[in-house]
Amino acid sequence: MLAKLAADRQIPVLGICRGIQVMNAAFGGSLYQDIHVQMEGKRIKHDQDLGRGYASHTVRIEKDSLLYKLFETEILPVNSFHHQAVKEVAPGFKVTARSSDGVIEAMESAECKSMMGVQWHPECFILENNPCMMPVFDWLIQESTSFREAKRLHSRMITLDSHCDTPMFFDQGINFATRDKKILVDLHKMTEGQLDATIMVAYLKQLERTDEPCWRQLPKRIAS
Repeated sequence: MLAKLAADRQIPVLGICRGIQVMNAAFGGSLYQDIHVQMEGKRIKHDQDLGRGYASHTVRIEKDSLLYKLFETEILPVNSFHHQAVKEVAPGFKVTARSSDGVIEAMESAECKSMMGVQWHPECFILENNPCMMPVFDWLIQESTSFREAKRLHSRMITLDSHCDTPMFFDQGINFATRDKKILVDLHKMTEGQLDATIMVAYLKQLERTDEPCWRQLPKRIAS
């Protein structure tokens, strides 16, 4: 529930190890409870004997991902302490890194939200005075700073949505007072996004056109 509430409010989220699994499950994805039993093929060692501050294998990063933008490399050495993993990513997310045996090692929002998850423990590398994983935390700090500034601006501004199509769905049993998946604007989303007011369109269905040009139906003063 906390993950969903954070996403609804655009709060930046970084899921680490179990965190990526919780994030994926919260939004409708599936998990492997035991990658060594449930996944086909042979697994590499995902429960390393090395100290937590050392890398034990590598992951391949997708070039069109935020992760690639942060690390500027396709191959990244990581540590590994898990037997569970993401199976299928949740709707609204995409896979951004895998280990050589196919295990999903990272995912991020495909909807431009500040949400990213990694299967390894980036925070542990600093234990060995290794700053190699700092780009992940720098990203989180930058996104959090932007979020705080946005909240500050909203607190002193009146925000108006000048065109809202919600009335098009009034005959479909929507509940404007709750979070309704059918519509983009409802009271719940307005509260979360700090939208103060919205102008709802008066939607008129396009009827059948006649052969007579529309301008002929206008008053002569306007038509001329």
